[in-house]
Amino acid sequence: MEPTVNDITKAAFLSGYPAENWLAVVQQLKPHGPSAVPASEICASIFNLLEAYPLSPVLLQYLCVALDSESPNPVLPIGIYISALIAWSQTILASPTDQTTQLLSALCALAAPRVQKPSVNLSPTLPTAQGCISLVQHVSHLHDALLTSSALELLLAILRTVVASPPNPNLSPALALNLVPGINDLLNEGEIVSPQLTNWLFQLSALTVDGLGPSRVSQPVTDESPLRPELLEFSKNGSLFDVLAYQLTTVLAYPGSHLFGLQTVYNAVQGDSFFSQLYLSLISILANEPDGNTRLIIRAALFGSLPALLCQLEPGQAKLKEGVQLAINGLLARYGALLDKCDATAPITRAREDSMEEDVPEDGSKGKTIRTMLVQSLQSVSLLDSNLPSAGLTIENWPGRGMGRVFAEAGENGQELEAYLRSKLLSLDLPLSDKLELIDRAVVDPETHACLCTVLHKVSTLSPHPTPGMIYPLAASTQHLSPATLESLAHLSRLLYSHSAVLDIVGLRVPPTELVAAGLAFLEDWEGAGVGDPQSALGQYGDVLLLLQLLVTRYELKSGTLKHGDRVLDASYLTSSWAVYHLSDLNDSERTLINDWVKAVFDPNSGIDDNILRSTNPRVLLKLSATLFTEAIRKCAAEPEGAGMEILRNGVSYFEGPLLNWTLRGVIWALANEAERHGHAAQTHLDILQLLVLANGCPAPVIEMTRHRVLRLLASRYIPKANIDVNAMLRVLHPSNAGPGSTSTTLPLFASSYLNLALQASIAGTPIPNPARILSFTSPLELLRAPVQQGSDSVAHRNIVIAVLTLAQPRFAGIKYVLSALRSLAGTMDADFLAGVVAGSISVWIATPSPSERALARDKVKRFVSEGEKEKGLDGIVKRMMGVEAVKTCVASD
Repeated sequence: MEPTVNDITKAAFLSGYPAENWLAVVQQLKPHGPSAVPASEICASIFNLLEAYPLSPVLLQYLCVALDSESPNPVLPIGIYISALIAWSQTILASPTDQTTQLLSALCALAAPRVQKPSVNLSPTLPTAQGCISLVQHVSHLHDALLTSSALELLLAILRTVVASPPNPNLSPALALNLVPGINDLLNEGEIVSPQLTNWLFQLSALTVDGLGPSRVSQPVTDESPLRPELLEFSKNGSLFDVLAYQLTTVLAYPGSHLFGLQTVYNAVQGDSFFSQLYLSLISILANEPDGNTRLIIRAALFGSLPALLCQLEPGQAKLKEGVQLAINGLLARYGALLDKCDATAPITRAREDSMEEDVPEDGSKGKTIRTMLVQSLQSVSLLDSNLPSAGLTIENWPGRGMGRVFAEAGENGQELEAYLRSKLLSLDLPLSDKLELIDRAVVDPETHACLCTVLHKVSTLSPHPTPGMIYPLAASTQHLSPATLESLAHLSRLLYSHSAVLDIVGLRVPPTELVAAGLAFLEDWEGAGVGDPQSALGQYGDVLLLLQLLVTRYELKSGTLKHGDRVLDASYLTSSWAVYHLSDLNDSERTLINDWVKAVFDPNSGIDDNILRSTNPRVLLKLSATLFTEAIRKCAAEPEGAGMEILRNGVSYFEGPLLNWTLRGVIWALANEAERHGHAAQTHLDILQLLVLANGCPAPVIEMTRHRVLRLLASRYIPKANIDVNAMLRVLHPSNAGPGSTSTTLPLFASSYLNLALQASIAGTPIPNPARILSFTSPLELLRAPVQQGSDSVAHRNIVIAVLTLAQPRFAGIKYVLSALRSLAGTMDADFLAGVVAGSISVWIATPSPSERALARDKVKRFVSEGEKEKGLDGIVKRMMGVEAVKTCVASD
């Protein structure tokens, strides 16, 4: 008897077959019907396995390769996948747990981007559409933004098939009237705010009025449609500079990413207004930012890293100096109130409570004004003359360059700044608290940031014998391995993860990915080196791992593989430590490790000896730390009441110290997951979770990395809270350094809300919201289609969309996607607006300093114009685009 899809999938998964191999076997099955392979069976078999192995990346990859296969047809068409997913979700939502909710979120996230493809063919039925409405209703109450966003995207894709052309044969407009009550319920409940749903109701009404056939709300555009020239004018785009400013004040995505964005806009604008608009955006963002720590980073970019970047825009500085001087003179003359607002928020409040709270000189003054810092930062790189003439400045009263507190300290010690910082920060003899206070003083003075980053990251060649009593920078530590080197790197890691702002400051000049790759390389090499005292070594190794986990989590780095020189390093274990494994799924050495550590930590008659420490790979211990706790809880459940909990408490004490506290990110996540899964029977998991969160030895980075997960658990109605101190946990978990109103500037937004806020900001003369608030929840097409308030400025609307489609990370991904989907957009939107967005985005795209990116842009634009001129619906858009000089030049170039 020939094996079924279920047999093959289960055997392949349990045998560790890669997704591509599994797909090849499935494709060889004899067809049982019109489709090449039984797609519904694929969904059923993988969904069943996912219930037993939640969030298995292997099974999710099986789904991905099946959905993306193309020859001759997809093995798993997206329409069948969505139908199966919605049907399966109804059984899951009958009794949801945190684990099944996360699984549902992952499965919806697989479908959401794929339904946006221009060539997608869904053809859903009425039951599928009704099930999707039910899905959105359920998940909207879970307050999971990602799941709600993905589910809503699926619903909108299904609804669009009703009003699209050609029509959906399975769901006519008349039949879709059955969906209207459910859609109205969604909108009336208030959990879902979606102008797209409201628009769809109007479109459906137009299609079904008086029983007439399809009558499009937006009629196809003809060549005679009146052209609005102002929509093709690109001389000034303030939104582009706002998005650029936001990027310049966040950590580097990759080496040179800030310079790349800066050069792109500089090439696109080509005028003296570049410097004026750039500085106006940065100053405006600083003046309107409510959070003190964020203001600190903005100032670090504005006065620290930006001037050096500007010097790299042109080979000679004459043109740069002229443009910068005009910009600064104009800023000082016309925007005094804005600059005063920036000064009103200074001095910067420090994050650490045990250090001086404000950078206030002894005479009680507020120190340097923003005007002082602005001018001196540009004078330091020779972009402004030392005798800058301006009526708004009193230069004779300004302190000279290098008069900050840290500069003064270095001078008092008879040292240059870099040597002074190195002698203090890299000394093993100076207490950590003294180093943190020095960093407190350094981070508020942008003049020190270049030296600070050099000291913390400078790549140097180590001598065969490291200098006693000194710490070596992370990038340099990979070149010499010894217990002393590990100790020094652990000290540096503690310094970096203990300060709330220094990683952000360093990240403006060194990409966090470089730090992570260097750390991974060091740890991988060190595992084969000699170990001194195993207890000290494991704790020091853990300090480095804790820093790497924090970098990956805080900056949302891709946790697959990273490159360090010629090496490719696995980084996935830094974020997967929350996984709980069945012992049968582990190999023999991993099962042995679990048994040995459970006995050593949770057996009152045992303990952690040097033998177990020497035989343990710290990376494997991090991977299995969550499983270690679940096994301990399971075994202690067999003990008499009270005795088991006492054993667990004693075992937990090992994890409160530096020996094992670096594993707690995964442990706390796993305990929260298990607590939600067990519901009212989760008292033991909650007790252990509370012990860890409230422990004095729980590192601050662990709290930062697990805060949102535990807060979400405490908000659940399905866990027992009578015997835990919720208020005490909330006091620990809520960030104490968040300024008033700071969360309002970071909350996620959907496309329509974002655009309306941005348009209001453009009217008020304030910066548009940070595009980071929508990038994870919005596709380029949704951004284009999102409705805005009636009567909004169409030019401002267009400019905002251009800025997000081109500069938002990953850069230019938005316009690439829109170009490939223009056929589906033609006739459904205002042709002038669409042509303006595309032409303006192309103008920015072809201004990129990357030759390969410019070549790609020219190739795609030429191909689109060539094909669009001959295609009905696109020809009018192409005609409008060709009225823009940059597009015309691009098409005419060789």
